[in-house]
Amino acid sequence: MDDGELAFRKYEPSDLKRCAELAEQAWPVSEKMGKDPGEPSVMQPWIESSQLSATWSELAIVSGEVVGFLFGMVESQKPKGAGFKEISDQLWMFRRFLSSDAGRFEIPFKTLLGFLFMEFKLTVNRPKADAEIILLIVDSRFRGKGIGKTLVDRFVKAAREANSHAIAVYTDDKSSNWRFYEIYGFRKVSTFYDNISSYFAVEHANAIYYVLDLAAK
Repeated sequence: MDDGELAFRKYEPSDLKRCAELAEQAWPVSEKMGKDPGEPSVMQPWIESSQLSATWSELAIVSGEVVGFLFGMVESQKPKGAGFKEISDQLWMFRRFLSSDAGRFEIPFKTLLGFLFMEFKLTVNRPKADAEIILLIVDSRFRGKGIGKTLVDRFVKAAREANSHAIAVYTDDKSSNWRFYEIYGFRKVSTFYDNISSYFAVEHANAIYYVLDLAAK
């Protein structure tokens, strides 16, 4: 790469702040949620929440700096009996994501219900797949250099080696580069109203589920 050699390594807890910064860059929601600039990003609990489901967490590094990451899940690699604990931990992280301090929600109760309903819709509409891209983000300064594709390539290879048949990914048509997935080879399988993205975009946004058939790739 023109900006330095591209390398990869596994996510470590010490990477939380940097990954939250990249997430905030992609979806600048702190101001919308009433956060002061000096407060920790609301994305930190979201990154931690994503880690609860992930079996694959890889960072892209250029000149020692984290410039992108992909968190993914391969069903066959999840520990047995992890489901109940994961749901419990996710609910706790969700509370942290929506609160600015101990128990004080800054988002109206009606909107909170919308968030919970969106989680239900994601579960109901989730396509049949035994692997999933949970979160994929590349620093805006390094987009268009193939980093996102390489991160996906590496996860696809790992999923295939684990005998996965299909990879699902949820995105939206306002704040995400959904065309990236179509160009890569993912197939759109469902669209529905996205309560979360619509709230932050302040306009109608659709959720999109894509699936990559590994047998055809």
